[in-house]
Amino acid sequence: MASSVSVGTVQTMSLVRFQNALAKPLFERCQEIQSIIQESNIKELQSLFPSLVENIFGFGTQTGWELRTITRSLQPRCFDTFRYFLSPDGHHGTLFNLIYKLLGDGFLKYEFPVCCLPVPSCHMLEEGAVPLLYSNKLHYQSPGSRPTNLLLNPFEFYIFHFAYFIVNPSHQKNFNTCGNPTEALYSCLLEDYLRYFLPLEGNTVPSLPISPTSLTFFSRHPLYSSSFYNSPVSLGGFGSSHWHSPHQPPLQMPQIPGSPLHRHSQTSLLKPGKNALLSPAARSSNLSIGNQDSIRPDVWRSEALVVIITEFWLNQATMNVHRVEIGSATSEHFVPTHDHVRVVRIFVKHLHYFVNSCLCHHDGLPYQYDPPSPMEELKYSVVPQLVQKKLYTFLRLCFDRWPFDASFRMPLETWLSYIQPWRYTNPLVEPANIGMEREDKDRFVDVKWKKFITENLCFYTVIFQQLLPRFFRVELSSPKNAYMLFRVTKVFSQPNLSTMISEVESNLCEAPARLLSPSFSSPSVHNVSVSGSLRQQLSDLEGPGFHYKPLFGEYQRSQVQQLLHLITQARVTIAGVIKLQEASQKSWFSELVASFSLNENSYAGDEYNAVEARKVELHLESAIHQLSELFQLPIINMSSSDPVSTTPDVTLVGSSIKQLTPDTVPREDGPHLTPLGRYQLVNGIRKFPLCYQGNPDLQPVRSFEVAFLVRLLHHISAVLNEKYGVELYDLYYRDSFLGQLTRQLLAPPTLYLKTTKMGTSASSPREPHVLPPRINLRFMAYQQTIGYFLGLVLFGYVCGYKPLTVIFLVSVMAFFYCVMKAFFKPIPPLSLSSSFESLEKHR
Repeated sequence: MASSVSVGTVQTMSLVRFQNALAKPLFERCQEIQSIIQESNIKELQSLFPSLVENIFGFGTQTGWELRTITRSLQPRCFDTFRYFLSPDGHHGTLFNLIYKLLGDGFLKYEFPVCCLPVPSCHMLEEGAVPLLYSNKLHYQSPGSRPTNLLLNPFEFYIFHFAYFIVNPSHQKNFNTCGNPTEALYSCLLEDYLRYFLPLEGNTVPSLPISPTSLTFFSRHPLYSSSFYNSPVSLGGFGSSHWHSPHQPPLQMPQIPGSPLHRHSQTSLLKPGKNALLSPAARSSNLSIGNQDSIRPDVWRSEALVVIITEFWLNQATMNVHRVEIGSATSEHFVPTHDHVRVVRIFVKHLHYFVNSCLCHHDGLPYQYDPPSPMEELKYSVVPQLVQKKLYTFLRLCFDRWPFDASFRMPLETWLSYIQPWRYTNPLVEPANIGMEREDKDRFVDVKWKKFITENLCFYTVIFQQLLPRFFRVELSSPKNAYMLFRVTKVFSQPNLSTMISEVESNLCEAPARLLSPSFSSPSVHNVSVSGSLRQQLSDLEGPGFHYKPLFGEYQRSQVQQLLHLITQARVTIAGVIKLQEASQKSWFSELVASFSLNENSYAGDEYNAVEARKVELHLESAIHQLSELFQLPIINMSSSDPVSTTPDVTLVGSSIKQLTPDTVPREDGPHLTPLGRYQLVNGIRKFPLCYQGNPDLQPVRSFEVAFLVRLLHHISAVLNEKYGVELYDLYYRDSFLGQLTRQLLAPPTLYLKTTKMGTSASSPREPHVLPPRINLRFMAYQQTIGYFLGLVLFGYVCGYKPLTVIFLVSVMAFFYCVMKAFFKPIPPLSLSSSFESLEKHR
């Protein structure tokens, strides 16, 4: 990537020194570059800056500085050095001190490739539309061609690379976070930038450490006026005026910064009062001419950070506003990574702290005051105007496309964080770990948050309705899935929350009917205004053709009723597991058998002990009570006569688990699975009894067997059985001691079903066939048997015995063991009738 402005001739010594520094280890590299920045002049730094930023974030073919793998606990020295080097404080952070120096030249621009922008923005540019964010930043190679690069000032150039780093496809492969991911350098840098540029204390960001001459340029630049962040153009033109290249066709009439034409084109998006309309689109109608006399050159960096992060992290895909189905929204199969969602959650939480910090200085209600300063005006407008719509689309896509596994916890917590701004009023008491449970149910949601709920109704209702079917497709007896369900029901069961959601929904659903009903002569102006704003919100977020379903309507109640049945089913399943674990404590042998049974019949791949099973039971029980109370439904008891809860999925038989068959309905062509039966079968709650009914000597190779040994030993067994089959048959059915010994060594006669016609269809006729007493050496191919044998050989070698001697001793001991069993535990000859009865039972 080359600079778009000529920087003159760079001294060869500095360039060579810089390239050598990039080749050094990370810790030495940082110290050497810091020395180069301090000792080089401004022209040299202008040329080295883009290469330095690309090297830090691993842009293109470069590897980067491992910002996601360096953690405070594992590499404290590198962590502290890099964090200091990349600190946003221009007086201490070396790189930002360089950025602020470069900002002194208002004509200095660096190129960022258009192909690295989010897919929706790239599609708009390909179609000829220019998003507001890039309206005066595009660089064209020739007139009439598509834009290839963006022209950015140094601050924008760095933030663009910082935001793109987490979504860069080249960083998504072969990546493993070492240690705690919340301690990673990138996450800590994000928190540093958010605290610095979106301060929680005070209403200003530290001023730029630039000269008075440069400050004159900033004061004439429309970006740094108090009206910038309220301007429609500001959403696409922060930090850069449009400087045309000789080959670049203008998108509009060129506007010189500070000119009257440019100054009057910058309009204020809103100057809201307490009675401002709710929706962003409605707010945009309240326009006024910006005041160029009020200079705040510190606010633009705050909004620039929010807008760039929102663009790269929340605008990676769009949904079709003309259809409700999210899966058919775009042709791209975008699924964010776990780290991507984690940084989005950090961003969302800080925005809540940032907005709620106004509560410390005002007695008014949150989101309901007249902002006295540009920074507080930004606090008022940042969520509804810059973040809300893209975050809504992001969450909808995550909930639709995320895999059905336990990793869904992070998107779920991101959503729960956004819809609970009352949790983020005091950053000193908020736990950083998402695993720490908070007593949400015991916290009364104050009525002052009703305005936020009104402005974000779709986050509470539409996304909840999208989330609910997901629990139909996961195993609810899994500890992690049960906890996620518990978290959702616990949040929505907070006192007064459901009441406020119902009141807001009533304004949306009942206000139009009131206008037409003759029983109401003059409907409330406030209700009509709120209803119109809510409908505008639905149109903005979902599209004009979206059909809204009330959260507490009859359809949703029926969906919750079905979920309650499945939760009860999971409770019965986990109750059977608890019974089995209690019975397994009676003896060490039964405990061994029980553990084996649990491994064979694991639920959703989870293995958990008695304590975790009890937690699952409590979480499911709490979810049942909370959902029943929330939607005013009767509680389903485990002893109910409902067909879902009458028969447990797992019953205790002896010391093992007996799986019952899935729920089916009889039909002419055989039994068919019901929707409940499909759920039970897919999630492993119930299984059909499967038994291998073919030749037992030809069973498929198992995972605990060595494949080539199975085939080799079967061939040896087949040769011996073919040669000595008659003699083995006679020995097996003798009544003497020799017959008893033979029955200890040979496999008993077996009946199996064999297809009588060509083909392997299950509907083909099969008849029983007999396998006589025979030699079966397949047990010697078991990995466990081989491990024991090699262990004995190694032990004998340590004790001074040769391998052949160990083999001879083991063979003698095994033969002696069989002789003793034949003497004390004789085996009667197995009749074919008993084998036939066993076979018929399996059939």
